Amino acid sequence: HIIGVDCCSAPGGWTKYLKEQTVCTEIFSIDPGEMAKSISSLSGVNHLKMTAADAIPKISEILALRRKCDDCDGIAIWVSDMCVHELTKQVDIFLLAKNADIFRPGMAFVLTIKCNVGHAKDRFDDLTRNEVKRLEHVGAYGLKIIHLFSNRNGERTVMGFI
Repeated sequence: HIIGVDCCSAPGGWTKYLKEQTVCTEIFSIDPGEMAKSISSLSGVNHLKMTAADAIPKISEILALRRKCDDCDGIAIWVSDMCVHELTKQVDIFLLAKNADIFRPGMAFVLTIKCNVGHAKDRFDDLTRNEVKRLEHVGAYGLKIIHLFSNRNGERTVMGFI
């Protein structure tokens, strides 16, 4: 049983990718907004219509029950394209999930770091490196910072394992 999480999932692009292009058999799609019906109705997709901060304890409860009954060892992949007002909030939410002990060892992750306040490119790159240092401090490894074609100027994608 391979579990993925799409944090800030509406309308469902990452959820669809996880379902169709990976080995995930179940996806928790977290977003207070509406998911596209064609995606939320896919087998194994569970739309948690709430914020990530509210969804993490719920996922923790679900996984704790499953760990008692079967071979559930946590989330295998976490993707987040969360739009937040503070640049550090993306990693804050990720660390909240890590502290909830819902990650499988060696879990892969993809986080989009967004800067909604105007900063020069060099300053934004420095701020992104600071977020990567926070991730390294808690055991993340294999980290890569990428400016994807689809990223806006104030966005960087951070990929790694934890």
